[in-house]
Amino acid sequence: NFSTPPQDEVIIYEMHLGDISGDENDPGDYLTLIEKIEEGYFDSLGITAIELMPLNEFEGGWSWGYNPSYYMAPESTYGLVEELKLLIDTAHEHNIAVLLDVVFNHMWGSAPLFQLYQPVDNWEYEDHSYEHCPYFQNQESEWGFKLQHWHEADGRQYRTWKYVLDALYYWVDEYHFDGFRFDVSWSIGWGGDSDGVSFYSN
Repeated sequence: NFSTPPQDEVIIYEMHLGDISGDENDPGDYLTLIEKIEEGYFDSLGITAIELMPLNEFEGGWSWGYNPSYYMAPESTYGLVEELKLLIDTAHEHNIAVLLDVVFNHMWGSAPLFQLYQPVDNWEYEDHSYEHCPYFQNQESEWGFKLQHWHEADGRQYRTWKYVLDALYYWVDEYHFDGFRFDVSWSIGWGGDSDGVSFYSN
């Protein structure tokens, strides 16, 4: 029965879940944040929403979260799926909305969606060809491979949009997140005004 606060009353506390305890030996997890909420820490600040930096499953055990590998799986280092759901329920009980920082402009190499289109005989990044891939452009950067086909005229953009929408609806339907912050929104989409615009320029 939780209702999100009116837009002009949203006061956001952005946080990195793996750093919430302030103790490098015990950085924090879903249960740690639940304790902070129940102790009234956020009530005393007057915030109405918590924005969690990306907590999609990423490579390794600690990260800022901007190297996603699984768009629809929460990072296992932070705890169990049930604990994440309890975290959001607890926040709602304290009249706090929960927003999720999402990263759709690139994906890391361990991602199954990425590996589906790797050449079987050569794993080197520079040899990848995505001519028939409905998601990626043939470009490697320090931030992984990009989800590309947002605005192309050959119909492939539908596959990418549907994948992103499916992921967003999953976080809402399964976990009850209240909203999203899109990372690098200006980089989602290519070509500017010539063949479509990104979220940012739109």
